[in-house]
Amino acid sequence: MNEEFIASFNKSDWQKITTALKTYVIQKEEYLKTRNVGDREWNEVDEYNVLINDIELYVLGGMQ
Repeated sequence: MNEEFIASFNKSDWQKITTALKTYVIQKEEYLKTRNVGDREWNEVDEYNVLINDIELYVLGGMQ
């Protein structure tokens, strides 16, 4: 069941979202470094980096 929701966020909201995502990625990477995990786990984290880059480029216009 995939429902589509329409939401409106301002620039400040998007900056907070990217900051939260970056914080999550940092924490997850630190956790993964302490474990002997495979590529799957690292690829999952990389998906968040792609999302961050997309938001910064397409939503915030390249602002970081």
